[in-house]
Amino acid sequence: MVKDRREYIDWSKAHNNLASFSSNVQLSFTVNGVKNSGSGAIVVRNGSSFVITAAHNLVSKDGFTNQRIVHKDLIAFKRRNGGDVYESKRCVVASRVHGSYNNDANCGFDIAVCKLGESFGGSNFNTTYFSNAPLVFDDFQGNFPLD
Repeated sequence: MVKDRREYIDWSKAHNNLASFSSNVQLSFTVNGVKNSGSGAIVVRNGSSFVITAAHNLVSKDGFTNQRIVHKDLIAFKRRNGGDVYESKRCVVASRVHGSYNNDANCGFDIAVCKLGESFGGSNFNTTYFSNAPLVFDDFQGNFPLD
């Protein structure tokens, strides 16, 4: 039996406002007309925002033809809480999948980078759902003095 290790992140709690949580995004995409989602982490380089994610969030393999399917309508949501609450929404404007990715998540090359476009803003993003506590940058070398 597989144990579900997911943890709900309550953004109204200050201890969940670490940079390691708030730099995550939910990627939404369409495969053959069906909505799917995955996750990634935002990094900023030279003023541009990118998402590091798994290659299987961008491409998959057709089970009948063995051809690669490029996922469509890629959108990155930051601090999403359900369908209509998020801090920001950004389209993926360019992406690169590792050249050795072979559509097998266990191949060792299941990694990709996506460039994000401008933000479309948030939806229903307020302190009811999210904390405005300052971000905490931590090297994770000690205790968390947040309680």
